[in-house]
Amino acid sequence: MKDDTEKAVKLTARERRFIKFSSVEFDGQLYMTPQDFLESVVEQEPRPRLKRKTLTENDIQQIKDITPPLKKGSSQMFRNLRDKGIISYTEYLFLLSILTKPKSGFKIAFNMFDTDGNQRVDKTEFLVMEKIFIGAWKDKRGIALED
Repeated sequence: MKDDTEKAVKLTARERRFIKFSSVEFDGQLYMTPQDFLESVVEQEPRPRLKRKTLTENDIQQIKDITPPLKKGSSQMFRNLRDKGIISYTEYLFLLSILTKPKSGFKIAFNMFDTDGNQRVDKTEFLVMEKIFIGAWKDKRGIALED
């Protein structure tokens, strides 16, 4: 009988795609760059690479320093950032849902995030939804939830 570490974990197609296209790692977690995300949407296979880049605390701080404020966002942001940003799996799912939902579905989803009705999703509102998504993901896999 195999122990838990030897059991194969069933991954969804989106999880496999995220892992396949993720080119950076930080603190044991895989992340995509904005460029990786764009490629995951339009390409069949990721660009060739020898291995994932492991980011340091300093790298993360540099990414934060160059991230434009919300009011400076543009439709070209992902193209301009290229490899100067990171996207978690939860953020990847959120971005994919925006791309694949019709406008009416997006409005419903936005209103679920925008709990105070100010037509903006602030960090607190986003983190509540992120916690829900992570909880559902862990529950699906039988992973204990931490408080």
